[in-house]
Amino acid sequence: MAPEVLDRIIPQLYNEKTFDLIMGIYDWKSIVYTMYALKEFSEKEVIDFAYRQGIQVITTSKSKSQQSFFDQLYERDIQVYMHTFNTREEMQELTARGVTGVYTDFLTPGES
Repeated sequence: MAPEVLDRIIPQLYNEKTFDLIMGIYDWKSIVYTMYALKEFSEKEVIDFAYRQGIQVITTSKSKSQQSFFDQLYERDIQVYMHTFNTREEMQELTARGVTGVYTDFLTPGES
């Protein structure tokens, strides 16, 4: 494995159980904790786990987008990405709420 290549990869984590497995492969510089597969979760447990493990990005969906959850993540310097939003208006609304980035199917840089 070439570290110069692996350092450009950011794995996605779908639950806490796979963290040790992923970290056993390589000492990743960044990991994204993707929440869409979580059916039930405790906001506090997700936040505490991410903070404890040094995870700096959480990806979530509209159904899990309570502002109080976002605010607690921001207090721990954890960024929030949302999926999937395909209009400029949705993206601007999320940005106003502090969301760092969005997953999209259609929007391109510079599109008005």
